[in-house]
Amino acid sequence: MTNERIERQNRRLADLFGRTPVHLGSQPIFAWKWAPDLMVPIRIERGGLMLIGSYEMVRQVPEADERWLVGQWLPSGSQRNWEAKYGREIPWPQFGMYVSNNKLWARIGQEPDDECTEFAFLLIREHIDGTTARQLEKEKFQKELAIKAMWSDAIDDAWVESVPGKRGGPVSYPVTSAEPEKRIVIP
Repeated sequence: MTNERIERQNRRLADLFGRTPVHLGSQPIFAWKWAPDLMVPIRIERGGLMLIGSYEMVRQVPEADERWLVGQWLPSGSQRNWEAKYGREIPWPQFGMYVSNNKLWARIGQEPDDECTEFAFLLIREHIDGTTARQLEKEKFQKELAIKAMWSDAIDDAWVESVPGKRGGPVSYPVTSAEPEKRIVIP
């Protein structure tokens, strides 16, 4: 189900968040999708047993009824990996597939308009910024660990060098003059 108004809103999302590479169809990274059209492969279960190698496509969001929601495009990986996992029962989505984040839904019977798309933009941006903030926090933590490790190594090196009898190090002799203190230089 597509129409010109939905395509217009998807162009707006593409302008804001980008598109997939041309060789992957140049699709918007985020786009309004009709909920019943979003499918995902799952392993078939019969009588409580998972059947190995048997998959079927089911709706990603069965509780979404018939409404519009924002999907995020994800690459499908190589055809070889896809077929190794799902066999040839389920066709390889060459240009990737959209997945729902289960948060950005339009009301039942409402087509996404400018207001819905603006709200979706704010929530997507908040998610992306939150992810970026977590990444920056993780990088900062890793830098702090690296600095602590560097200091620990510098202290260990300064202390170990003065151990008498250490292989390749100084041998114990009577002190005849005051040796200059070893100092750690802060970079």
